[in-house]
Amino acid sequence: MKTQRKAGRKAAALIVAGAAVLAPAGTAGAHPAIDEAHAHYEAAAFTEALEALVRAEQSTDLTEGELHELLALRATIHFATRSDDAFRNSLRTLASIAPDHRFDADLPPPFLEAWQQARDAAEPLEVHVAVLEVGGGLRFHASVEGSADALVRSTPALYVREPGGEWQSGRSGVLVLRDASADAVELYAEATGPGGVVVARHGTMGQPRVVRLVALELRAPAPQPAPADPLPWIVAGAATAVAVALAITLGIVLANDTDSATTIVHAPAF
Repeated sequence: MKTQRKAGRKAAALIVAGAAVLAPAGTAGAHPAIDEAHAHYEAAAFTEALEALVRAEQSTDLTEGELHELLALRATIHFATRSDDAFRNSLRTLASIAPDHRFDADLPPPFLEAWQQARDAAEPLEVHVAVLEVGGGLRFHASVEGSADALVRSTPALYVREPGGEWQSGRSGVLVLRDASADAVELYAEATGPGGVVVARHGTMGQPRVVRLVALELRAPAPQPAPADPLPWIVAGAATAVAVALAITLGIVLANDTDSATTIVHAPAF
């Protein structure tokens, strides 16, 4: 038992320096539970360190930097205990929200290689907003996508308004705006993770995304000469008529500004 404890301390000593530099300057040690986790980690009390990190996650006052520090410290603990799956999962989670995080270059090569692999494979955690025309109004639905979507603790908070109007908030990431009279609407959405930290967002209150309403332009197909066998042309003509009817039913096309790459624009469902 003493030998195992000693080995644990040696493993901790190899990587604790890397954990210490993960947080941005001025944030290290700011949260008591993370401070406690660092102390347990340096003493090779890994179970107690992980328990302290869980308490930090359950708080509501973490900063973004502290959350990054928490995830990085958890990865170092799993590395020290040779919990490979948990170690790699922790790195993937960190890479999805902070791919530019820098570890100490003196960390063991397997650690740094795994971090680079996590960065290469991670999908950024993003909030997507779909917009549909429904019954004369607009239906907005916010969702989260990315390799660490489990990091999100609830459905994204969604806020929509006509320019200059009052913000309306949606429950469960859904909001319906009735009788929209403007030619554009503004929106933003936020996904909250551990400790109350916003881990992904689509626009902000100060810089919302703009969705413009654009009239749908329909053009009649060019006339075609009648063939010897009219049946295929009758079928094609019927299909064209159905397509035009559906396009008319849609009424409008929703287009977002070019800076809103993550907004998903859909036609109404039918």
